[in-house]
Amino acid sequence: MAPTTLVALAVLGCLALLPLPYWMLRSWRTYGLLIGAAVLVGLAELAALQPQPALQTGLVAGVGWALLTRNESFWAMPRADRRFVDDYAAIRTDLKALGETVDTTSPAEYEDRFSELIARLERIHPPSADWAALKRDTEEDLRRRLSAMRAGTVLPDEEVEAFKREWKELDDQFVVLIRRKTTFWLLWP
Repeated sequence: MAPTTLVALAVLGCLALLPLPYWMLRSWRTYGLLIGAAVLVGLAELAALQPQPALQTGLVAGVGWALLTRNESFWAMPRADRRFVDDYAAIRTDLKALGETVDTTSPAEYEDRFSELIARLERIHPPSADWAALKRDTEEDLRRRLSAMRAGTVLPDEEVEAFKREWKELDDQFVVLIRRKTTFWLLWP
């Protein structure tokens, strides 16, 4: 077996590991592409096509480029769901970052930024009823928190713990929905 064939198959093997940490690429289309490319690399070796190294390198580079930069066609979740997940997750990340600035931000600025994040959440469009329920529950939770902030009172420990529990429940609901909406056999995103 030619060295370029071994290298091409090794690179395809490494690309096959890509979906392990990146759950969105765990689909039959991803593995179909990789298996198809491996078969073509093997056929180029068997048929002794010339220029074999250039064909194999081009094929592997194309597969790598597609999986790393143009991978929407390989997603294991419908596009509309994925866009919602990305938008929702970005808002949650921004909320967490805002929470880390509570000691260094004035209360008025903190409330303004918190309100902006709620408004951003209101602007995203859920693609299905279950995402809509998650969005609604999150909006309600954030509005309750904003009302508590605006009241300017120190919350009792029980109420703070209730907020933390509710936020954890929303996190869990988000993860469950992602798992339910992600499927290896999705026909097309």
